Amino acid sequence: MSQLKHKRNQLVYGEEAIPARSWRWLSVDVDKTIQKNHRIFGKIQVYQPVEPGAPKNLDIAFYIMDEDGLIEWLDRRAQQNASLIRPPNPLLKTNRAKTCDWNFVTPSSGRYWLIWDNRYSTFKPKTIYREAVEEWDEIVPESSVTDVVTTSPPVDRSLLEEAIRLLQESKSHLMIVTPYVDMEVMNEIQKKLDDGVAVYIVTRPKSDFGGERAKAAFDYLRRSVKGNHRINGQVHARFIVSDYDKVLVSSADLSYDSLVAQYNAGIVCSLPDVVRSMADYFQSIWANSSGG
Repeated sequence: MSQLKHKRNQLVYGEEAIPARSWRWLSVDVDKTIQKNHRIFGKIQVYQPVEPGAPKNLDIAFYIMDEDGLIEWLDRRAQQNASLIRPPNPLLKTNRAKTCDWNFVTPSSGRYWLIWDNRYSTFKPKTIYREAVEEWDEIVPESSVTDVVTTSPPVDRSLLEEAIRLLQESKSHLMIVTPYVDMEVMNEIQKKLDDGVAVYIVTRPKSDFGGERAKAAFDYLRRSVKGNHRINGQVHARFIVSDYDKVLVSSADLSYDSLVAQYNAGIVCSLPDVVRSMADYFQSIWANSSGG
C-alpha cells in the first residue's frame, strides 16, 4: 500500500541581471514513477534601465525543453554557426514578453531545461524577476515512517500542510506543546473538539502572548479546551502527538507566521518507540505545568 503526499519545491526566486547576447538556464529532474501530477510554473517580469530617448525593449524570451530538444537545438547552432537561432521545438515558449505567468505539466520522466533568453538583445542587459516552482503528488510507501517538512516563504508550506493534516486526521487524542498559538490554527483545533477528539495542550502564559489578537487566541483556547490547557513559562519545545501513532516535532509555533512566513523545519515520524517517547515527554511537561 502507498499514499500520495503533495510536495512543492521552489527552484528559483528573485531578481537577476542577464547580459546582452546571453541567457540563464536551470535544469529540473522528474521521476514520474514516484512524482504524479508534476508541473512547473512561475512568472517573469523584466526591468531594463534605459537612457532618455532609447528604445524600451523590456522583453525576454522563455523556453522549456527536454533533453532531446536541447541537444537538437545546440547541434543546429553549432552546424549553422548561428548563435541566435531559436529552439526549433520547445515544449513551452512565451516568445518575447515583458511580463507573464507560465505553467507547464511535465509529460514524462526526464530532465527538463528552463531557459531565460536575452541573446537577441545586442547592447542592453536585462534585469528580470523570475520565479519557478515545481509541485507534485509523491507516492510514499506505507512503510515510510519519517519525513522532513519545511517552510520556505513564500511558496513552500509543507510544514503547515503536515501540521494541519496531523490535526485533521486525529481520531481520538491530540497532545500539543507550543509556546504560542493563533486563531488560524485554533479553528482546526476547534473542529477536532467538535468531533469529540480529546485535545491536551501546553503553552506559555497569556502574559507572554504579544498583541491583542494573540491574547484573544489564548482566551479562545482556554474557553475551548477548558481544563485540558496548561501553561508553562519554560516551554520552548514544539510538537504534536496524534492518536499515539504519529508525531510532528518542529521549530515552528502553531501560528500562521511560524508555519508560513518564517523559515522553519520539522520531522514527522510514526515509529512506535519514537511516538511513545514523545507522548511520555508530553506527560512529563504536563505534570510540571499549571492550570493557570
